[in-house]
Amino acid sequence: MPRSSDWPDFNSCLPADDVFKVLVGDADPTLARLGALYDRNRPDLVPVRETPSIPRVIHQIWLGSPLPRKLARYSRTWRKHHPDWELKLWTDAEVAGYDFPSRELFDAAQCWGQKSDLLRMEILNSEGGVYVDLDYECFKPIDVLTERYDFFTTLKYIYTAHLGWPAIWQHPVVVCNSLIGAQSGHPILSAYLERVAALWDDKDRYELKDGELIPIALAAMGGKAKAARIKETGTRTFIPFGDTVTALADDAAYRNIVLPPLFFNPVLTGARTLYMMPDFWLRCREQGVKWPKLKTYTRTHPLTLANHISHNSWV
Repeated sequence: MPRSSDWPDFNSCLPADDVFKVLVGDADPTLARLGALYDRNRPDLVPVRETPSIPRVIHQIWLGSPLPRKLARYSRTWRKHHPDWELKLWTDAEVAGYDFPSRELFDAAQCWGQKSDLLRMEILNSEGGVYVDLDYECFKPIDVLTERYDFFTTLKYIYTAHLGWPAIWQHPVVVCNSLIGAQSGHPILSAYLERVAALWDDKDRYELKDGELIPIALAAMGGKAKAARIKETGTRTFIPFGDTVTALADDAAYRNIVLPPLFFNPVLTGARTLYMMPDFWLRCREQGVKWPKLKTYTRTHPLTLANHISHNSWV
């Protein structure tokens, strides 16, 4: 893990690529707010807790089929770097007898992504620990985080706009629910679950609108049905996580941090799909950029703790 002297400030963790400048611009209040939180609560600036609030257990979820060998290999990298931790894989067998408040929504969801998004929050809310997507490869132990914080998660580049509709272009760097550490009963978890339940049936938020199908389908590379599942999952269970974290992460009663992509999501993927998006070229023209290039952040960094491979098996 990085030594205390190695933890960079937030802006140093962001790429200098033309693409990043085109999509983010000079002012992103959400990114600035989360960056200020990171700079204030960086691991080299806060002490180790005598009694950590986050249990040393890693939760992973796979539903609907046998676990693929490649994902099992990634999972073993977490055990390798956390030999004294409990590693708990939640499959259909474990979930069948697990009672949780959003069970009705879980059963009604038609997409594995929605089911997994709900389940990870219920597990953390009840048991605490660290949730990790199975398509994460671990490089270093993460005790530096669990020993200091009540809640942590990570930002991710959504350069390809793979959630598909125009609103996502406002935030090409988003809070991602692919890796979350939390003490049980943390208010961010309960607030998220309440938000999702309240908006679950709001079809105005997730049904396809005129003009949206083409960019969503391009990003999804799977046609109308897949595009609809991506948007429904994004609006129902993915984006509400970022909204909740952004609203509550500054709570002074808890020690929270949102880490920049460098540490858990360093690699930019899907740039070719990005170049197919009409809104992307509109922004390029507005900023006088003729042919933006990805120059940095195309591979893992020495400070990276884990890398999200992003198999998108949830769709």
